Amino acid sequence: MTRQSLRLSNLPGFAIPAILFLVTVIAYLAFYHDFILSTFLIEDDNRHLARGIFHQVETVNDSPGKFYVIMLGSLTGSIAFVKSLTLVFFGLSAAFIYLVLKPLIDSRLLRAGVALFITTFPVAVDQPYFLTGAHPTMGVAMVMGALAWVTLSLHSGRRINAALVGAVIISVVAFRFSPTMFLMPIAPALWAAAGVLVGKLGRKYLLFYCVPVILLGVLLAWLGYQTAHYTSNSNWSSAPEASVFTNLIKAVTQPFLRLKGHFGAAFVVYSALAFVMVGLSAISAIRVGRAFNARKGPLTEPDRMRLFVFLACAIAGGLAFGPSALAANFLDRYSVTVVFFTSLGLAAFASMSLPRTAPRVLMGIAAILLVASAWNMSIRSDAAYLRHGRALATHQQMSQIAHRDAALWPQNAQVVFLLGTGEGTTTGGLNHWSTWYVRALAGRDDLLGLVGFDKWATEDPFVDAYRDHGDEYWNANHSRRLKMVGLERDRPTFVYYIKRGDALPEAIPVAFPAGDHLVVMAPGETRASVGDARPTGPVPATAFLWRPAQKGFVSRAGCAGEFPAARVPKDVRTYSTAGGERHDMRAGIPEGACFSLEIVGRPATPVTGPIANTINTPPMPMLGNALAVSQKDTYYSVILRDTGEEVRLVHGGDDQTFRIVIYGKAGRWAEMYAGGYSYPLPVSILKDGLLLGKGFRERSWAGALTLALAVDGDWKPGMLDVKDERDARLE
Repeated sequence: MTRQSLRLSNLPGFAIPAILFLVTVIAYLAFYHDFILSTFLIEDDNRHLARGIFHQVETVNDSPGKFYVIMLGSLTGSIAFVKSLTLVFFGLSAAFIYLVLKPLIDSRLLRAGVALFITTFPVAVDQPYFLTGAHPTMGVAMVMGALAWVTLSLHSGRRINAALVGAVIISVVAFRFSPTMFLMPIAPALWAAAGVLVGKLGRKYLLFYCVPVILLGVLLAWLGYQTAHYTSNSNWSSAPEASVFTNLIKAVTQPFLRLKGHFGAAFVVYSALAFVMVGLSAISAIRVGRAFNARKGPLTEPDRMRLFVFLACAIAGGLAFGPSALAANFLDRYSVTVVFFTSLGLAAFASMSLPRTAPRVLMGIAAILLVASAWNMSIRSDAAYLRHGRALATHQQMSQIAHRDAALWPQNAQVVFLLGTGEGTTTGGLNHWSTWYVRALAGRDDLLGLVGFDKWATEDPFVDAYRDHGDEYWNANHSRRLKMVGLERDRPTFVYYIKRGDALPEAIPVAFPAGDHLVVMAPGETRASVGDARPTGPVPATAFLWRPAQKGFVSRAGCAGEFPAARVPKDVRTYSTAGGERHDMRAGIPEGACFSLEIVGRPATPVTGPIANTINTPPMPMLGNALAVSQKDTYYSVILRDTGEEVRLVHGGDDQTFRIVIYGKAGRWAEMYAGGYSYPLPVSILKDGLLLGKGFRERSWAGALTLALAVDGDWKPGMLDVKDERDARLE
């Protein structure tokens, strides 16, 4: 026996699980301290953790458990402490995995290595600092605890009934923590059935335990699904076989594929490890099959326990995957349960070959796993910075601004952070996330806020009275939540424009369109006090132009009031597309010249029925970096790609024509006029170019496109340049 083995054998039974718990928590704190030990928040945490700090915790019916964690942690008044509670569940998972492996693997060091490797594997890297999104990690920790209790009881043959009842209770608690655990109350019954199969339980458990527990679990699962706050949401869940199969593939492969881009070595190593584990498990399966069928070489007691743990993990993993199998958008955090249970199950099955392995080899395997665990943490940390590093850096700037200026913001003020290219945000520009994030930054719950990219400022930001949720924050058909909307007209407003490479900004004025002119709101002013009267002076050079869609043409910045409707085109061209070729269109307009490009399209054959979304349909007459036009059954859909906003143009007459006007001042501003309204576009819209006659994938359009270009100032032939060639940059 080695010196290391002697030292570990002298430790009491609870010591190593306790050490694993502490090591896991400390490791996550060390590698994630910038994200955890700060007021950095992402997505739903922006609202729920901030509400907790102000003692306004709001629970969700389908999984209230995580909100009780927020409520408890918020008693300290520290967002960092609340976020750090997530690490408790990582530590518990490591400790419980170690205990599950106790009857399976003799080497304590190897058990510890397996537990740490599974717990640190780089899947869903935002789980340690995303508390409301870490519900799968919370649920896994609880179910691992239940499995450890049942496994140890079956191994010792004592207090089995108490363990099975306790497992049901723990599974129900996990059910209340995470929607991924909606089916988990059924697990203890199926574990008992697995115990009967491997000869660790009598058949009486099938009737007197399994049947009642399964009925209870089915009832709870149905209730959970009915109360889930996503169940009634459009396009959130679906049940076609293809989607379920696709989600299963994602659950298994996504953790590896996410490593492929930036962590090629880890992708190769872990993919190879997965194949090795599957291979060893296949060998174990052959051995088990021979034992059951030919009754040769009966399974030893440890092998029965290994088979039980393998089956139990397969059951738990399948039940945890079940609810997310119907998700229309399979998020990487749904893979957490599959990775944990699959890894533990394969480790249990593969361990059948360990009894014949030399102790030094086991020590070597354990050492490799411990080193790999440290590598896991390094990869997790790097991946977290890749995902949220920019947002963290931007948060630090906003935090500094709040620390500097919060005392200057009057009661009931509202604060807007506009972000330039290269910055990052986790609020999505949404009012409820933004407002509570700003409140957390400033430590005041009287503020309103908006945080988002400058290109999202395309809606009227003002509402009659603020509330976190309401129809005023959605588009007309309730398919998209509006960004950068949620200010009140009578609140003092402070706007900060953060640009990469610039010094910490001061509050700036904002210009809003009002008819045919702009009005300017200085820092600290209200929109109501400014009114809509034409200002007497020029718009300050530092003012940010907020560009919501407006009825009619927008006239500003030196372009005449009748612009662009009365312009006489200087270049008119018509292109007939047969549905196969591309026309690459660009316009080289001099800097500062007012221009308009009218595009009129008429399909060769009118659409007569519904159009499905396939690789070839719907037909797309036009595609650019900024917009995409598709023909539907009764309208044309124009998607503004920067914001995701959809503009619908009802077919113009029996010939189903459409008309779009792109206009502006070259290099300064650009708008799209469609359906009676103007919408902001990137200033580079014509320089970047448009594809005419074809769109995404193999979607083409047969018809006639007429382009009419009008330009003020110097005119040079060839400004409107159309080539019949493919431009891969616009794919």
